[in-house]
Parts: sequence; structure tokens; C-alpha cells
Amino acid sequence: MCGAAIQVCVKASMWGRSLDLLGTMCREHIEMDTIIGNQVITACEQSSEWPRALDVLQLMVERSVEIGTVSCNAAISACSKAGAWTWALELLRSMGQAHIEGNVVTCSSVVSACNRGDRWDEALVVFLAMSEAGVATNRIAYNSALRACEIGGVWRTALLLLEGMGNGRIDADDRTYTAAIGAFGEGFECERALAIFDAVGQSGVVPRGPDMFGAALRACERSGEWEEAVHLLRTMVDVRVPIITIAYNVVISACGGTGDWRKAFQLVADMADRKMDRDVITYTSAIRPCQKSGYWMGALDLMDAMVERSVQMGGITFSAALDACCVGGAWGQALELLNSMVKQRVEISEFQHSSVFNSCMRAGRRREAAEVRELTGYMS
Repeated sequence: MCGAAIQVCVKASMWGRSLDLLGTMCREHIEMDTIIGNQVITACEQSSEWPRALDVLQLMVERSVEIGTVSCNAAISACSKAGAWTWALELLRSMGQAHIEGNVVTCSSVVSACNRGDRWDEALVVFLAMSEAGVATNRIAYNSALRACEIGGVWRTALLLLEGMGNGRIDADDRTYTAAIGAFGEGFECERALAIFDAVGQSGVVPRGPDMFGAALRACERSGEWEEAVHLLRTMVDVRVPIITIAYNVVISACGGTGDWRKAFQLVADMADRKMDRDVITYTSAIRPCQKSGYWMGALDLMDAMVERSVQMGGITFSAALDACCVGGAWGQALELLNSMVKQRVEISEFQHSSVFNSCMRAGRRREAAEVRELTGYMS
């Protein structure tokens, strides 16, 4: 009776009720078997209740209920969804000690758990160890491993994994290529990233969606290839791939390292024409080329636009605008910004104080430079 009720609870994702029924079985000394234990663990896994899943697994051990691959996989999957990578690895280790065979689901879940915990190195160790142990792998497992390569920027390993998929005749999908492009991008191998991106487009087998374009854009940004980034953005428009704010932000950021404020400003204007949201990253990224070129008027115009649109400014925004004023010799505007930072309780670094002080001194404004020194004393 309880077993049937638990099965109903699992289908309805009622993990709490399934645990209550399991507790009733224990109190009334009703025998618990592997199937019931697995069902309750699965209910907990579906609801991301990983501590409860581990409790049930421990209960199975205490009651000498046979634990198999399915039991462990469900518990590991629960840990994976929560990013509880230490527990996922501990369960994998326990499986080895108990001579419980792992399979491709085990591998994928543990690797995913490590990825969510930013433990990309642990993820790759698990994947490679299980592959060497003869555990069959599939596209999901490879994609998880490639995601680990993306997090760590280890593009050479990503290349080997792509070769492994080809040799094993495992078809790649959009997630495969997105993660691989991301790995090359994080590893500052923009040319290789774009080569894969172009090859996918030429084959036409796998559609290039927003995520893949995003990975390619980030690769361009990381390597400072702003012209390629702009070209990709235009391609997204041409092939009618949905463009979100973050895509524009990445391209604007790519322009930032060149000091080409005109291109950055044009991109912000394009966003306005498309009625797209412009956030603090949009404006701060556009201010950065002003920072490099000393175009302080443009930086302040963007800050005015942020006030007009009620976009909250952060310390990075103030810092970029302050640098633009100092580089451009606008000591008065720099001093105003410094005072605004004080009023808004934005953290001011010693370098920023020095920049404004030196800007005033270069302009022969000793009285204002003294004000900056007094401000420094006030802040300390």
C-alpha cells in the first residue's frame, strides 16, 4: 500500500509526502526495498532536495537495502542540480568502494555537479577517468566535459574532446559547439573559436542560435577583436537571430579596448533605435573607450543618459568617467565626480584620488588640489 502511494507521490513531485510515507513504513516496521528507496530519492531529486536524497540513501544503508547504480545516480543527480559537487564526488568514491558500477548517467551528473561548483578541473578528471575505465560516453557527457573546458579556458582539452566525439561517431549539437567555442574564447584563441563557428554555419547541420553567437562574441571581446564582434552582430541581424542586451554589451565592451568611442556610441544608439534595454553594463562599456581617449564630454553625456533612464551607477562607471576627465584634462569635472562619489558613498581608491589631484596640479589649480587632499583625509 505504502509503495503504491509513494509511486503516486513521485509522479506528482510530492517529495515531502513521499518522505512522510517512508517514515510511516519505518515506524510500522514495513519492509523497505530498493525500488521504494529509489522512488523516494527520485522524488527528492526532482525537487532539488539533495540533502533529503542523501538521507534516504543513508537509511537504505542502515536497513541493509541493496543500493545499485540507479540509487546512486538519482542521489548524484540531486546533488548535481544544487551544485553540491563535494557530495557528488563523495558518492562517486563510495560507489567505487562498494563495487557499484557507474555508467554514462553517473559520469554526466558528477561532471555537471563539478561544473556548477566551478570545479572544472575535477570535472575533467572524472570524465577522463571514467572514459579510461571503459564507461560508455554519449553526447550529454561530452557536452558536460566541454562545458568544463569552457569554464577553465582549456582549449587544447576541448580540441581533444571534439576529436574523441568524431572518432566515437557521436553527433555534436549546438551545446557541443557553443561550449567548444567558449573554451577557445576563454583561452584567447579567437581565431580557432571563429573557425568552428564558421564551419558550423557552412555545414548547416546544426543551427547557430543566440547561445552560440554569444560564445563567439565573447571570444572576440576577450581577444579584443572588435571588428569581428561587430560583424557577428550584423550577421545576427541578417539571419534574424534574436538579439538581447547582453549581445550588444559584449560588442560594446570589445570596442572599449580600442578607444573608438564613436563605434561604441553608435552601438548604444542602435540599441535605442531597436528599443532595447540599456543597463549599467551597456553604459559603462561605452564609457570605457572615452576613458582611454580622454573624451570626457562623451563620458559625462552617457552618465546623464543613465540618470535620465534611472540606471543605477556603480563604482566602475564612476571610475571610467573619472579617468576620462583626468586623461582629457577636465579637472573641474573630475573634482565634481569625486564629490558625487563621496555623496553617494561610492568607494574611492587611492589611485583615483591621485589622478584627480595630479589633474588639478597639471592645470595649476593648487587650491582645488588641496581640496582633493582634504577629501582624502575625510575619506580615511
